[in-house]
Order: sequence, then C-alpha cells, then structure tokens
Amino acid sequence: MEAYDMNLGAYTFRRIARESLRGRWLKAIVAGIIAVWLGAYAMTIPALCEYVAVISVLMLILEFIPGYYYVLLSAVIAISIYYFFVGGVVRLGHISFNLALLDRRRLRYSILTSHLNLWWKMICARMAILFLTTIGLLFFVIPGIFIHYSCAMTPYILEQKPDYTISQSIMASFRIMAGHRWQLFALRFSFLGWNLLSMLTLGIGFLFVIPYRSLAETVFYNEISGRADVFYGRYKNKQDQDSEMTGE
Repeated sequence: MEAYDMNLGAYTFRRIARESLRGRWLKAIVAGIIAVWLGAYAMTIPALCEYVAVISVLMLILEFIPGYYYVLLSAVIAISIYYFFVGGVVRLGHISFNLALLDRRRLRYSILTSHLNLWWKMICARMAILFLTTIGLLFFVIPGIFIHYSCAMTPYILEQKPDYTISQSIMASFRIMAGHRWQLFALRFSFLGWNLLSMLTLGIGFLFVIPYRSLAETVFYNEISGRADVFYGRYKNKQDQDSEMTGE
C-alpha cells in the first residue's frame, strides 16, 4: 500500500460521510450502538462516557451488597478484559460496515462480527501499538503522539489485508500516514464541538456522532490509501485521461 498525495481537508471527509449516510442514518446508528457496546471504541469519548455510565449504574445496584467494593472492582476488571479481547475484532467489523456504507453496498449487522477469526491478531496489534506509543511517550510527548497517529490505520489495513502480519500492517500504516498525520488530527479535532454538544444532551447526541465520525475516518482511509481510486475506477479514469492528453 502506498500513500496518495491528497490535499483533502476535514470538511471534505465529513461531507463525503454525510452524503453516504443520506437515507441510511438509522442503520448506521444501530451499527454504531452495537459496535460501542461491544467495545470497538473503548478509548473514545463516547465509549468512556458509556463506561462511566455503566460503572455508575453498577455502583447504585451493588451498593447494598456485602463486599460491595470487591464486586465493583471485579465488574470493572471484567468489562475492561471484555472490551480488550472483543473490541478489536468488532472494530474490524465496523470498518467493514462503513466501507460497505461508502460503497453503497448492502448493509448487514452480521458483518460487525465477521472477523472473529482475527481476534488474536487484533489483540497482538493493540498490544504492539500500545507498547510503541508508550515508548514514545516515555521519551517525550511528541514522539508518542507521532507514533499513535502513524499506527492509526493499522485496523483498516488488517481489515483489507487479513493475511498481513502485525509488523506488516503497522509498517503499512506508517507508510500511508506519511504526510497525513495532521489531516487525521484535524479531522478528529473537528468533532470536538459535536462531542461537547453530545455530552450536554446526556449522551443522546453520540447516537449521531459515532456513525458520523467513524464513517468520516473511514473516508479518510479510503482516500489516502488509494482504495477509493481503485475501487471506484478513478485511477483507471485518470490513466485514460493522461493517455488522451499525451496522445498515446
């Protein structure tokens, strides 16, 4: 996979996402809810809000149970382990769902669990990325952020190339993210206002933000990886236009 020289901004990625969601918002919202509850976005703001909400409910329910703190701690550990082991493959499934959404293909919720055979590979990938990011943060904050964004497309690459090893997928992410890290940062930052608004609506807004943001990031991958050019025939059309211009 080679990086493509794209000059698209956050506005364009969001616009393409909105166009793809037109008439399909309900399915995207349901898929987003399932993905979040299965731990696909365990470290995002919506998921952390959900996590806090679940713990708060557990605190109210378990408050009068003997050994309350031990039960609560066990519940927290169980949820964390569940998210870690299951969330990775569900993230791959949600990427598949979003790509189908972009391609205007048939949407099936079963696709969210279509990569269960890759659960161990995703766990290893998450651990490798966490290790590399931590090493970067131990030196200075900037190297850690650099590594984090360089590895950001690893799940997308594993979804497209399930036969890749962990090192191959991470290196492929480094290659296609070269020159595009700031674009991804800007895209994610552009949702800050939506996240704050969603928190003010007691989380209801996240029903719309989750599918919108995840699809916009999928658009980002679709463009910078060159998949859009190949899948939609744009690369072939460009070659034809170049041939006509050169008279070949």
